[in-house]
Amino acid sequence: MSFGLSTRRSNLLHTRDLIDAAGGGAALFFDTSMPSDASADPGGSPLAIVALEEVSCVLDDTLAFMTIVPVVGNAAAAGIPTWCRIVDGAGVGIGDFTAGPPGSGAVVIVVNGEDPPTAQMFTGGEITVTGTIAIN
Repeated sequence: MSFGLSTRRSNLLHTRDLIDAAGGGAALFFDTSMPSDASADPGGSPLAIVALEEVSCVLDDTLAFMTIVPVVGNAAAAGIPTWCRIVDGAGVGIGDFTAGPPGSGAVVIVVNGEDPPTAQMFTGGEITVTGTIAIN
């Protein structure tokens, strides 16, 4: 199955509207196994919950992808996240995505303040989140 560009862009706009619903969503980071879909129990407490402001994702002007506006948050627990659940303002799961440091190939990029940056989280430590979501 293949969708045209206008359909993919429409799906992205709808996804962004879902994320921004109820005042803006959040990115929840886990080091557990990623469930089969975003409505399933994540299987543990998140390492971090980072608030996403309304209009948290910027749609590319010509292609079918959107970028998560870089946001900063703090880790609730130590660990290395392997996946991220994006939820709306009411906590309803929108999508589950791989998470990791720059160069990892993950959809959602999370870095600490270390040099070089890694995805290692430390309790109370600052993290920065960005990423690119595409619909094919």
